Amino acid sequence: MNQSAARQNISPKESAEGDPILQASNVYISYSGKPAVVGVTLPIYKNRITSIIGPSGCGKSTLLRSFNRMNDFIHGVSMEGKILYLGVDLYAADVDPVAVRRNIGMVFQKPNPFPKSIFQNIAWGPAINGYKKDDMNRLVEDSLKKAALWDEIKDGRLTDSALALSGGQQQRLCIARALAMEPQLILMDEPCSSLDPVSTSRIEDLLFELKKRYTIVIVTHNMQQAARVSDYTAFLENGKLIEFGETSQVFTRPVNKRTEEYVTGRFG
Repeated sequence: MNQSAARQNISPKESAEGDPILQASNVYISYSGKPAVVGVTLPIYKNRITSIIGPSGCGKSTLLRSFNRMNDFIHGVSMEGKILYLGVDLYAADVDPVAVRRNIGMVFQKPNPFPKSIFQNIAWGPAINGYKKDDMNRLVEDSLKKAALWDEIKDGRLTDSALALSGGQQQRLCIARALAMEPQLILMDEPCSSLDPVSTSRIEDLLFELKKRYTIVIVTHNMQQAARVSDYTAFLENGKLIEFGETSQVFTRPVNKRTEEYVTGRFG
């Protein structure tokens, strides 16, 4: 399939488990001319969890948002380089950004449920994208099960306001909402930063289950979390990729001295 077909389907070829599903190549991102990401080349492997770590302001979230074109909504942002998803250049002129975001979902730092019922939070996105109404109950149930929330709300709570859920439940609802769009890749920007330790543990347990079906990229300031949940870790500083590798190697045998100083808490 060529890129002209990408508006309807940006999955022109399959990727074997363990192969890159996304590849950032020499990516530069600037805000009104001020560099935020500088020459980053990074593979994201299928059915793996990749953590992006680094001090505040190093470009982690900016890089993450570039993977599904969320930076398009920010005035003054410019990008150079390529981001290939299953072989398709996501920034090609004939690629529809809406299609990109259907295939590459995102969960934000703070839970952001819609002021609607739990059911409507899950069903709204698929409904406006043409999902069959007759299948919606099944989709909502499946999405909530995948996000480990179904058992907590199935007994008469689907019509309750999503805002009545606890913080941890709201974040799992937002994960379920992303899953309902049936993406292959899920981006998570500090998904546990506003949660208590118990809720954080539940989200981390959920990540291990989700990676059996999805590819996950997570931005985190929590070194322990990155070490616990991720298969690969990318360390950024001042917008540059300092080191990338298997998480066990990055945390125990880092190649770059600056990486060692960061993961051991000497700065950041």
